[in-house]
Amino acid sequence: MITTAEIDDTIKSVLDLMKGWLKSAIDNLSKLYLLHGRKVLFKDGDTPVHKTLHFRYYLSVNNADHRKSITRLLLSGHRLALERLRWTEHRRPRIEMIRRKCCFCETEIESPEHALLDCTANLSLVELRLKTMTHIYNNSPELPAIGSIESADLLQQMVSQTHTIQLLAKYTHEVLVLFNTAPMYIPALPVHWIIG
Repeated sequence: MITTAEIDDTIKSVLDLMKGWLKSAIDNLSKLYLLHGRKVLFKDGDTPVHKTLHFRYYLSVNNADHRKSITRLLLSGHRLALERLRWTEHRRPRIEMIRRKCCFCETEIESPEHALLDCTANLSLVELRLKTMTHIYNNSPELPAIGSIESADLLQQMVSQTHTIQLLAKYTHEVLVLFNTAPMYIPALPVHWIIG
C-alpha cells in the first residue's frame, strides 16, 4: 500500500525535478540571458532570492502594449537586430552576432541593453532615456548608475523594481517603437553569400 506521505514525497520530487529542468533550460539558452539568475523580492527590506516559477512584476503592467513590449524584450521576442538578424529572410542569410549592429550608431550590437541604456546616436532616444531614467532613479536611488556596471545586469535590476516597472515598461515600449520605425542596419554581405 502507498501511504499519503509517499504520495506527497513523490509529488514534491516531481515538482523539484520540473523546477530544476526549467531553470537549466532557461540558464542554458543564450537568448534568455536577461532571465538568467533573476531574483524575486518578496517584501521590502528582504534579500532577493532566486525562484524559477513565480509571477513576475512585469506581467502586472496595466497597459497591454507596454506589458507585451517588456515581456518580448526579456524573452528575446523583440525585433532588435540582435534577434532579427538571427533569422534568414528574403534570401539573406543569418548574420553572425558580432555584425548585428545598431541602426543608429552602427558600431555596437543592437541588443536590449544597448537600445535602452547605452546608445547615444539618436537625439529622441537620448531625450527619452534622460526623462525616464530621472524618474526611475528618483524612485529607486539604490540602483547602480548607468555605466557603473554591465548594462545587461543593470537592466535585470531595473526589471526587478516593483515600484517603477510601469514606467520601465512604458519606456521599453517607446524605445522599441523608435527602433522598429528606423531601417535596420544590414551589414555588407561577403561576396560568396551574394553569388551563392
